[in-house]
Amino acid sequence: MLFILKEALDDVAYENLQVRACISEAVIGRKTLSERSGMIFGAYDMGEKDLAKDFLQFILNFLSDCTLTQKMLPRFERSITN
Repeated sequence: MLFILKEALDDVAYENLQVRACISEAVIGRKTLSERSGMIFGAYDMGEKDLAKDFLQFILNFLSDCTLTQKMLPRFERSITN
């Protein structure tokens, strides 16, 4: 399922900042990092380290290639930091 989700992430256009924030939080995880709740951790825990790395690279590019509003800036910064 994670490989299918990875392919889907590459094929969808994300123009809305709210959607971008939700997608990044789903990939990284919405809980504290110690909870290991995101798709990145699922891939890593299954031994798919390359897929986890692909998710990380996707999120870094995904969050940095858009113009942010002041309202969304803290949310995006938190995701990038995580």
